[in-house]
Amino acid sequence: MNNQSSTPSSSKNLLILAIIVIAILIGVIIYLFNNKQELTIENQEVKTELDETIQLKEELEVQYEEALADLESLRGENEALNQLIDNQKLELTGQKNRIIGLLKKSSSLDKAKAEISKLNEQIAFFKEERERWALEKESLLAEKNRQDSINQTLNSRLDESKQTNDYLTSVTRDLTVEKSKLEKEKSSLAKKVDKASMIKADKISIKTLQKKDNGKNVSRKNADNVNLLEICFLPLPNPSASGNGEKFIVRVISPRGETVSLNTNISVFNHPESGDEIQYTFETKEIQNINGTQNACFNWEPSSMLSAGTYKVEIYNKAYLAGSSSFSLK
Repeated sequence: MNNQSSTPSSSKNLLILAIIVIAILIGVIIYLFNNKQELTIENQEVKTELDETIQLKEELEVQYEEALADLESLRGENEALNQLIDNQKLELTGQKNRIIGLLKKSSSLDKAKAEISKLNEQIAFFKEERERWALEKESLLAEKNRQDSINQTLNSRLDESKQTNDYLTSVTRDLTVEKSKLEKEKSSLAKKVDKASMIKADKISIKTLQKKDNGKNVSRKNADNVNLLEICFLPLPNPSASGNGEKFIVRVISPRGETVSLNTNISVFNHPESGDEIQYTFETKEIQNINGTQNACFNWEPSSMLSAGTYKVEIYNKAYLAGSSSFSLK
């Protein structure tokens, strides 16, 4: 009896245990299912964030490269503009690196989006600036082309002016040579005319005198007593002369071969043929009557005592030697 009554009791206990185990299993299954759902949702969110991050990186890279290309297209010969382009490229690179750093952190995705929004605004600003710079560059290029055209025109005119100037220089040089030639011919002809129309001095005489305090002039031969020379000559008429009055140059040459002159006044003339400077003693007044019958006389007082010896007297007309004579002092 006891065995029969214990058997149903064991079966009942097993049933209860089975029910409990089944209930626990069902609870575990429900928990695992719910946990799986949560993980699936979480994984989906992570995947979505990852996909969004990848997409943002790709868009960021495209926008960054386009912005760099836009900036680089503006580079030219303007150093200030090139420096500004380099500065903005550095700014873009720094902003891009900050965004990439934020994208690596899932918690900073919103910050990365905000930075991307700022970057888009910056790129939009850069595009506006690019358009402004492009217009400015186009304007500068047009101005440069205009200046080049002006310079080309000026250079062309300069070349024409240079050619004209070279031609005028050549003509001027030829005219100068011709003028010099004509002047030489004129000078040579004038010298020939002067020489042909020269008035010769004939019958030259020199008196060595002592001028007294009473105004009388006494002839002397001693050098110590001579303080006045009276030089006379006869101007001979020349049909080739102009007929106007004539002046003569008198040159007194000392025994030492030096021209005697006043200490305070040294006068020279140029020989018409050699061009040498010749010192002379004095120049006469103009002689009006040249008819071959009237002597011309001139007095000259030396400024210092004369020395003994033989002196030579040369008389010139139109710088040509017209006659000469000599005198001696004891």
